[in-house]
Formats: sequence, structure tokens, C-alpha cells
Amino acid sequence: MSKQVGGELFKVPRYHLEKGSSFFRHLLAPRIELAGSDGRDDEQPIRLDEIVTVTEFETFLDMLYPPLVPSKSMRSQEEWAAILKLSTLWRFLEIRQLAIQTLTLMNLTAFTRIKLARDHFVAQWLRTGYADLVKQVNTMTVDEVESVGYLTAIRIFRVREEMIKKHWSASSRDPSFSTSQWDNEEVRKAVEGEFVGEMVDADKRTATYKIDQIKPNRPKNAGKRGPKPGFISRPE
Repeated sequence: MSKQVGGELFKVPRYHLEKGSSFFRHLLAPRIELAGSDGRDDEQPIRLDEIVTVTEFETFLDMLYPPLVPSKSMRSQEEWAAILKLSTLWRFLEIRQLAIQTLTLMNLTAFTRIKLARDHFVAQWLRTGYADLVKQVNTMTVDEVESVGYLTAIRIFRVREEMIKKHWSASSRDPSFSTSQWDNEEVRKAVEGEFVGEMVDADKRTATYKIDQIKPNRPKNAGKRGPKPGFISRPE
């Protein structure tokens, strides 16, 4: 199968694409061959330039087709983020789950978690990201506000203000007071209440990527004459 990314041509075996991804199982399902279909040869590759960079694609291929001699170097946060992006886009659910687990252990900043959560549907990171910003001691900078969005920043400030009123009343001020000392569960509930609509939507989107909810389906056109092994045709 031929793919073109950033002017470079990649030839990728079909097996692992079909095995790990419902997206590619549908794309490569046997069907009536269409004239001039993409990916059949080097002259008609599937073009991915607009959705993936060469570096991202190479990183994902290294994950999908590991070298015979494993590299001693650890994948970086940026590489795992690329793996998460493409595994979500192409529904490699097991690889996506591994990417989420690995990135979770990398101590991502709240802003990084929020961005990745929004881009790739990881509800748990949205919750912890918002909660950490509520508890953050320092006020967000202008760049940080822009990164999460002004409306989101205002709502985070509102949760902080309500928490401050509750924990730091005029009659019980403590010089050692710090937002970082707030109870995590209490902050979580406050965030859930403020962002309830967004959290419900995030949960629904995240649930569509759960491995145990994906059931393999037999392609509708199974049995019809399809392209020769090793090539793909354009999806209907």
C-alpha cells in the first residue's frame, strides 16, 4: 500500500493496519475495484499531507512495525503525542490506550493535558487539567489563558473564587493558606459542576474509543472481487 506524506512516498504492509484498526479494516475491505483508486501503486498513493507530518507518520510506523533490534532510546512526549493523534484518527484502539497510559505517567502540564484531551478525546485529562488550574498557586499568564481559551479561563477563575470564599473567610485567614492544599475530591466536584456540559460531551466521545465496546463487523461487500493483495482502493 502506497501513502504520500509531505512529498515522501511510504510503502506500508497491510497486515498490521487491518489487524489493529477498524478504520483500515473498512478501508481495505474486499469490494468492487474502482478505476484510478488511490494507494494501488506509487503513481496513485493515498495523500496524508494535510493531516499528518512526515515525522508523525514515521513515529507511528516505528510503533506499528518495530525494528528487529529494539532501540535503547525512550520515546519522547512529543512522539507519544503523535502516536496518540494517529491512533485516535485511525482507531488503533490498543495503541491509543497504551499512548494514554504512557503519557499519563509523564507528568504532563495541565495545559498540555487539556490540549491533548480536547484534540484526541481523553476525558480524564480534561478533568485533571481543569482541577490543577483551579488549584494552581500562580495566576495564569496571558499566553496560558489564550491556550485554554478566555471563556474556559473565566470559568476556572470562578471556581477558584468560590473555593477561596469557602476556605478563606475573613474570620479564618491563615498566612500559610495555599490553593494547593485544597482537597482534590472537593475541587473535582466543583469542576464537574462548572463544566458539566463539556464533561458529559467529553465522556461520550471518549467512550467511543473503549476497546471493549468495539465489535468487529463483517464488511458489507465481503465476497466481492477486490484489489490484489498489497494494494488498496478508495473507500466507497
